[in-house]
Amino acid sequence: MQTAIILAFILTGLTNDAKQIQVTDKTSSQESAAPAPSFEDILTWLPPNTESLLVANGPFECHRVDTKESQDLLRMLRRMCAGPVLGEVQDKKLTGQKISLAVHGGRRFRAPKQLGLGPYEGCSVVVFERDIGKGHELVARSLQSESKQVIRMQQQQVYCFEKQYEKDTWNIYVVQPAKNLLICATDKGYLAEVLRRREKKASDRAFPVALPQWKCVNRKAPFWALREFNGPRAIAGVPAESELPGMVYCFDPANEKIGKFHYFSNSPNAADVLSASWSRGAKATVKQKEAGVIEVIVDATEDKNGNFPFALMLSFGFIFCV
Repeated sequence: MQTAIILAFILTGLTNDAKQIQVTDKTSSQESAAPAPSFEDILTWLPPNTESLLVANGPFECHRVDTKESQDLLRMLRRMCAGPVLGEVQDKKLTGQKISLAVHGGRRFRAPKQLGLGPYEGCSVVVFERDIGKGHELVARSLQSESKQVIRMQQQQVYCFEKQYEKDTWNIYVVQPAKNLLICATDKGYLAEVLRRREKKASDRAFPVALPQWKCVNRKAPFWALREFNGPRAIAGVPAESELPGMVYCFDPANEKIGKFHYFSNSPNAADVLSASWSRGAKATVKQKEAGVIEVIVDATEDKNGNFPFALMLSFGFIFCV
């Protein structure tokens, strides 16, 4: 199976086969949006044992999936961040809307039963620059008519979908708590926790300030990701015994071709393990940046086998088989 085909499956965010419809929102650009949640707000919504955090800073437009997406790394990463939201909703109702922030949290990543992307618990939080306007009603009607069922959760209407991909059955849950906000989850329990924490304004948060990873995060980058290992590890083939408890990846196409990884480990052989791991794919430069921090700079232009997108996703926790 070719890389582009595999990525098309992953990047559609579990898209369905419904006819895509573009809706023009005639709401005045002067109309004020509902108060947008901050990034810090969203961190308090995510369960504290969330393992991976993906962030796409806007503004950027929703767009329909096409085969060129696998050739545009930033566009691919934004699609991963918005996840199933863009698959179940955007391609039909939100094309052209501008996203100001997309945050994806995930945990308990599992291998698929056979092929494709493995199930996991997580959700995407997508904040739009302004209220969706008339698109809000169209989205709600579309979700209502196409969902398997509608349930109530924390005073919110949740649209439930069931999708079969290869041998795995995926359950997708979509909710719109505000006119400029969409949340889409892959697990009912995870979503319930997110909505409960949002409603009660939880005092704790996922990825606390004290984590050493934060010192390597460029929060202004168009895309960045942070990982804190709370369970089984699948990080670009790196074995668990190499003791890599954390990872950061930042990508800014204006300043660098691919971006940088920072791995956090006090293991004396961590740099050697990473060098061996990355040598199987794209050209990588590995160096000890400081005590406990190893920097990896990958040149994907040398990735003749097209393995870099797969290594990148594994680094975030996603497991898939081809």
